[in-house]
Parts: sequence; C-alpha cells; structure tokens
Amino acid sequence: TYLPEDRKSVSTEVCFLSTPDPRIGEKAHRWSRPDRLLIPLPATPDVGPEELLSAISKLVFSRDLYSARGAVSGRDFFGRQRLMTALLDDVHGGRVPGVFGMRKSGKTSLLREMMRSSIASDLRAGRQRAFIYQDLEHLSGFDAGDPVAELVADLVESVRAGMKAAGLRTREVAELPADASLPQLRSALDLLLSRLEDNEEVILLLDEVEYLCPPQADRQPGNPRNQKVPQLFGVFRKLVQERGNFGLVISGLASASVEASELYGRPNPLFTFAKPYYLGPFTDNEGADLLREVGKQVGLTWSDDAVQLAMGETGGSAMLLRE
Repeated sequence: TYLPEDRKSVSTEVCFLSTPDPRIGEKAHRWSRPDRLLIPLPATPDVGPEELLSAISKLVFSRDLYSARGAVSGRDFFGRQRLMTALLDDVHGGRVPGVFGMRKSGKTSLLREMMRSSIASDLRAGRQRAFIYQDLEHLSGFDAGDPVAELVADLVESVRAGMKAAGLRTREVAELPADASLPQLRSALDLLLSRLEDNEEVILLLDEVEYLCPPQADRQPGNPRNQKVPQLFGVFRKLVQERGNFGLVISGLASASVEASELYGRPNPLFTFAKPYYLGPFTDNEGADLLREVGKQVGLTWSDDAVQLAMGETGGSAMLLRE
C-alpha cells in the first residue's frame, strides 16, 4: 500500500516471512491461499541463492491455479475479448445485450471483467461510469414472495452505492424509501440521469435473470406479481431509449427474458429490442491461452499436442479445461 509509484509492480500474491518460529513452515502452508502465498525464508544465514530459489519454486509451483471457485477477472480471465467488445458497443449504441449460456460457462466472469477493464479505460479517457451489478439468484419465487419488489429494494441500495463509489450524484435515489414502488424507482432514475454530466453514465447488469424469467415464463399464466416483470423491463427499455447515459446488460441461463414475445401473459418489452449472445466453447487459441498462461504461474509448460488433447477431451469448455 505504501510503496512509491515506481514500485507498484511488486507482487501482492507472494509474501516472504522471516522469523525464528520453528513452526513457520507449517504455518505458512496453512495460512497460504491461491491469491496470497507465504514463503518462509531459511532461518540460517548461510543458505545460498540456489537453495532459496529451489524453496521458492517448490512452494509457488505447488499451487493449483487452474481450479477457479467462482467468477474470475484480470489476469485470471481468458478469451471472450470480441464478445466483450460487442457488448460494450451494443450498450453505447442504445441496445440491450443479453448473455446466455450453461452454468460455469463464464457469464459472471465476463460481466466482472467487462466492469474491471472498462473502469480502467474510463480513467484514461476522463469518463465516469457507474457499473451496477445485481445478482438475482437470491430473489424469492413468485409462489413464495414478490421478487420484483425485492429487486426494486435491492436496486435502490445498489444504485446508490454504485453511484457513490463512482463519484456520481446519488440524491434522487438516496431519497427513495426502502419500500419504493417500481414507478417511484423509474421516476428517480429518470430524474437522476437527466442531471448527470455529459461524461457520466450508468450501466446496470442483471445476472441470473432466469430467477425472474424461467424458460417457461412465456407459457405461465399471469398474476399481479409476475406481471411486474414485463413492467420492469418496460421501465428499463424506456430509460435506454430516452437516456443516452443509461445502459442495461442481461445475463443468465435462460433467454426467455429477451427471446419470448410474451412474459406471463403480457407483451415482452425486450422482445426484438434486446440482442442475445450465447457463450460457446473456447476457440483453440483461447483454450491454449488459458492452459499456457496459468501453466506459467505453476511451473507447467504445455506442448501443442497436449493443448490439442485437452481441447479434444473437453470440447473447449472453460470449466472442463480448468478441471
């Protein structure tokens, strides 16, 4: 944290410990994790550089960095660069992209990396964008609650926090009650967006959208609670169309949210307006990049034949390649 700017390249993943504690080797192993490796320095001062490098490599190469336990970004994110560019182009063009794919195909990682890389480029371009990521997995089912009302309450807090973190105004949303209605949320967002500066934007990312729109949503009978879903989508579509500084990205397992002409007995506002994308397997180049770049960090070198064998056995699935 306190290093000068010319030394910021020092790794935060590897730490060296020097202590007379005789159990430091055991403790360092127990306290290490994939993103923070603790290496005990030899207690004797006469250890040569070869022995030290050997001890370091033994510990560094003992990690399993292929096994990813959730969304990844930054150096751990591979492939999907063209898709990420297409999503941002759609957002800037006033369209709503939808990203769909099987579980563990990398949808959430794609959204996370798009946020991370965009924030970095925004700093260079002097642009301020608030990315509001909302995971819908925790919402109640329509048979047990009112998921749209729950989502509106979550969005009030998420938008406020996301705008504040980006250095943007929050007053219009901060003044909303915790139990704000959908029309109240729409009015507050519309007023807030109208008062932003020319270089300020808000992009909302709704992940796990199947918890609002399961695959059979176009065939389910409507009721006062589930018909709030097309109403919600109508609010977002109107904001995208009328406010050039608002964007929406949808992601999930099922694509009914954008491909069904009706949802719960009402017309779907995102039908023909949103553009669906599907996460397929990695290309040969993307798969090779993942295998080899992670391999460098754990002391593995992949030959062309080994990469081809891995791609053939996994079909290019990102999850299976890591496994």
